[in-house]
Amino acid sequence: MIKYLIITFFAITMLLSCKTTSVILIEGDLYFQMVDFFNFNNAPDSILTKIENQMTNIDLDTIAENDRKVYELIKYAIDQDVLRLPYIRLQTSENEKIMLYMDEDIYERFDSLKCFDLKKEGKKIHISALTNDISYKDIKAYKLIKLKVFEKIDGQTECRK
Repeated sequence: MIKYLIITFFAITMLLSCKTTSVILIEGDLYFQMVDFFNFNNAPDSILTKIENQMTNIDLDTIAENDRKVYELIKYAIDQDVLRLPYIRLQTSENEKIMLYMDEDIYERFDSLKCFDLKKEGKKIHISALTNDISYKDIKAYKLIKLKVFEKIDGQTECRK
C-alpha cells in the first residue's frame, strides 16, 4: 500500500511540475514591413553564435537603459528558441499586428511572396495557425505549431516601410 502511495505521489508531483502551454488559434492576413530590425534570420551563423555567447558576459549594471531593453529582448528570443527562426507578420481582423515564428521549411512557402506582386494581382494571403503565445511586453509574437490555412484570396496586401 505504501509503495502505491509513493508512486502516486511522485506521479502527481511530476504531472503538476510539467510546464503547460496553451495552444492558441490565430488568424490574419500577411503584411510586409520593408525595414525590419527584429529579423536575425538571414544573419550568418557565426554572428548569431557570437551574440548568444556575449549575452552571458554583459554586466547589466553598466549598460544604458536603451541597451538594457535591447539586451532583454534578444535574451528573451534566445530563451524562447526563436532568435534563429524566420517569421512573418500578420494583421488580425482586430487590426492587431503580430509576429509568427516558424521553422525554415514552412517559411519557404512565404519567402517567395512579394508585396508588390500581391498588390498588383489584388490578392492577399490569409493565414490560420495553431500557435503558442511567446509575446514579450508590447510585442505580440507566436510560435507556429501547425499551419492550418494558407490561401491567396481577393483583397489588398498591406506593406509598411
